[in-house]
Amino acid sequence: MQDPYKLLGVSRDASDEEIKKAYRQLSKKYHPDANVGSPHLEEYTEMFKQVQNAYDQIMEERKGGGDPFAQAFGFQQGHQFDDHTDIQTALHFIHSGHYEEAYQVLQRMAFEDRTADWYFLFGLSLWGKNNPIAAIENIKKACEMDPSNQQYRQTLAQMQAGQMQYQQMRRPFESAPYSCGSTCCCELVLCSLCSRGIFFPFLCC
Repeated sequence: MQDPYKLLGVSRDASDEEIKKAYRQLSKKYHPDANVGSPHLEEYTEMFKQVQNAYDQIMEERKGGGDPFAQAFGFQQGHQFDDHTDIQTALHFIHSGHYEEAYQVLQRMAFEDRTADWYFLFGLSLWGKNNPIAAIENIKKACEMDPSNQQYRQTLAQMQAGQMQYQQMRRPFESAPYSCGSTCCCELVLCSLCSRGIFFPFLCC
């Protein structure tokens, strides 16, 4: 999945008007009605659809309709992430709930580019992929590299609280002769955390 900002050819700090202008220009360029008889009609039609989806996605995110996971972990705070292209792409994927895509983007980055932001976002992608142990280890690494970052510390505390509660609620089911399995535990933890205003949609097995 391509970064919608890249697809429209605008920066992430572009104004809504700039985004609309780019959207209109590309829509006009690739609209099927404007390319009747063209040998590239099929290609342009697909591009037209991608432009529509990119614009809708950007506008939805700007209205606060992004993934509640990202919002719960403070993406609406003022932390400025590294301007590395892959970091920004992974940030977008996580915000929109595409954790596997974020994971793949971060995995391919060179070791010398793996800053505190890299470990933080890699941890979030792992948590989104339901790998809490590895997620927490990466968030811890981010905290070690940038101990003054409140967003890192807050996220780590939330993750540790979520993992601890999951483990505590899972024990009675593990010892029961007819355990309902991890699904019941996940559902119970999910309900409990949501009731506290913490959203972890990926915890449900």
